[in-house]
Amino acid sequence: MIDFPAIENFVKEFMAKMGWPDVSLSVKLDPEMPTVLDISLSVYDANYLIGERGKNLPNLQHLIASMLYKKFGLTERVRVDVNSYRKERMNWLKELAHVTAQKVSQTKQSQVLPPMSAYERRLIHVELASRPDIKTES
Repeated sequence: MIDFPAIENFVKEFMAKMGWPDVSLSVKLDPEMPTVLDISLSVYDANYLIGERGKNLPNLQHLIASMLYKKFGLTERVRVDVNSYRKERMNWLKELAHVTAQKVSQTKQSQVLPPMSAYERRLIHVELASRPDIKTES
């Protein structure tokens, strides 16, 4: 059984020690994947937490997940989002995939997307998997 209030307090205390004392957060299980614990943080000046193009988020996520495992024995996968960056980035990537696929479909010429993490590349592949007229590769 997950003790949501204890996890919230623990993460708030951790964030305060890192220099973000005024963090607000929510902790909940993903309704579509009940083995994933979503932790949404809202902080002022999140640039350092997020990093350039979200580069720091996986490290923050790993750190929080490791501490939650050690403190609470939490076995659920932890997904951390700061100021909805990850959610907005996913929406942007999906839109990019569809716009690029439309362009490829019209011009019949391949397109190269900007560099992405493995997770982001997978998101593009999954998003376009239902399009028989489009072939994706990494």
